[in-house]
Amino acid sequence: MKKFLYIIMSFIAGALLMLAATAFFNAREQKQAIVHTEHYLAEHYPELNYEILGVYTSTDFKHYGYFKHSVSVRDADKIEIFEVYYDKHMDRMEDSRAIREKEQFLADEITPKVEQYVKEQFGEVRYIDVYLYMETGKPTILVKFNEGDAAISQAEFDAFMVFVKEELALAHAHIIMDYWMGEVSFNEEF
Repeated sequence: MKKFLYIIMSFIAGALLMLAATAFFNAREQKQAIVHTEHYLAEHYPELNYEILGVYTSTDFKHYGYFKHSVSVRDADKIEIFEVYYDKHMDRMEDSRAIREKEQFLADEITPKVEQYVKEQFGEVRYIDVYLYMETGKPTILVKFNEGDAAISQAEFDAFMVFVKEELALAHAHIIMDYWMGEVSFNEEF
């Protein structure tokens, strides 16, 4: 009986030791996340009057990338809360405020111009989608033609690329033009 009790107590002691070690390393990682966030804010938002609300260990914000810890920051002047985190896949610091601003710019400024150009040059298409591709940080422009639509030429695609680069003034983008249920016709990234 003593041997059984000794084994049980050993397991409990080992589990408690592992919990303590995990808590210690998690606390250290959270402190590092705050330090990295403060450096990031000083570099990207030097005039920001902010307050650190907390560190969260979660990937609930997958829309914004992949991270272990996000730091919740409150902009005291705008009464806005946003997340700052280190994106492991992209190997860079990101913040949800900047991402929202980029997405809003694409929705307000770029999407209507792309839709107008495509309708004028190609007529009605199945759909047009302009979005921020998180892994590259580049806008992605996707134009899906209906299956029976006439094939577009390389010259027409090149003219669209010139429009995106010069008229829309996008320094980087990923452009995909293809047909519903068909092969990708054009897929270019710059």
